[in-house]
Amino acid sequence: MQIDRYNRARKISVSGNAPAGIATGELLEEMDKILANIDLEPAYHTTYLGASEQVREIASSLLFAFMLALLILYMILASQFESFVHPIAIMLTAPLSFVGAFTLLALTNSELSATTQIAMVALMGLVMKNGILLVDQANQSMSRGLTAKEAMIESAQLRLRPVLMTAFSTIFGMIPTALATSDGAELRSSTGIIVIGGLGSSTLLTLFVVPVVYTLTADAKAGLNRLRTHFSLEGISEMIPNHMQQLYDLFSSRVGAHHDQGLELRQINGNVVKLLLPFRPKHANSTENGALHTTALATAIDSACGFAVMLSLTEPSAIATVNLRIDHIHQPEPGQDMTVEAHCYQQSGDFAYVRAAVLSLDTLITYCHAIGIFKVGTPGPALNSAF
Repeated sequence: MQIDRYNRARKISVSGNAPAGIATGELLEEMDKILANIDLEPAYHTTYLGASEQVREIASSLLFAFMLALLILYMILASQFESFVHPIAIMLTAPLSFVGAFTLLALTNSELSATTQIAMVALMGLVMKNGILLVDQANQSMSRGLTAKEAMIESAQLRLRPVLMTAFSTIFGMIPTALATSDGAELRSSTGIIVIGGLGSSTLLTLFVVPVVYTLTADAKAGLNRLRTHFSLEGISEMIPNHMQQLYDLFSSRVGAHHDQGLELRQINGNVVKLLLPFRPKHANSTENGALHTTALATAIDSACGFAVMLSLTEPSAIATVNLRIDHIHQPEPGQDMTVEAHCYQQSGDFAYVRAAVLSLDTLITYCHAIGIFKVGTPGPALNSAF
């Protein structure tokens, strides 16, 4: 007589083999139903051992690896694109790949084994490069002044060939693995089937789904910006403290070109200032079809930078521009009002460092970008007299 023990308790082992064509996972589900209907005494309980126990552990580990992979991918994409929204559009390619992967598994009557599930984790990284190519090119196009729709159309045209080249090269490379008939090939063939089916469906569907999600998120962002601007302008008089308004009045009358350009103060948030640059007839030029002069954009951005520096000072002081480098000026549409945003991001001794941009009212198009260094305390108007 032999008494077997497991976890310091007596055990009775019941062994069995899965019928042909039945996966271990399906068998465990049926066993769970049978055991749930057995009324055991309080001192008794059931558990799985051997291969059944390993299947449960592997499934739990793969689920954790799958969720961790999604989290890491999102963090990497968010840091690369400096956006919390763009990674979502890219990561939608993962479920699109599952459509083709599961369909091809079913058509080939292959099992969803542990090896296959590991391949699905790797598949997520393979298929997301399609979305990365599209979104990255679209962001570059939008930085040149295109709308989200125009940028995505251009991106799809430019990135179609590299997307197809990388997809087909990977698919053709996995065909020998999927069709292998050597010893142990059944463990590897499902990996090839998963990759081929997943890449095939994701490559096709990504070209339709990612552009739609990208443009929808851009429209939603523009709507939120318009709503935020609407409410911020309604209470502008309450938002700006009295001494800030005095500073603005002084800066308008003695320094910069607020009166000349018609700049209007719109919002102050810390060391960030937002001004409105309304279109004026004197800005128009017949040779530029009524668009703003590049000098008007440059003067407006110079004034905004100076005002942002003055806001950041503990006590008002005179300032002068030492160096202001303006990059990529793009002509806006004729008769268009714009927003000028300036940010004083660092002060070191007598110098203040700023960056600024001229944007469309919905902040989706950048017409002018600049970064500059301002000298603090140079000869100028007695600014302290206003306080």
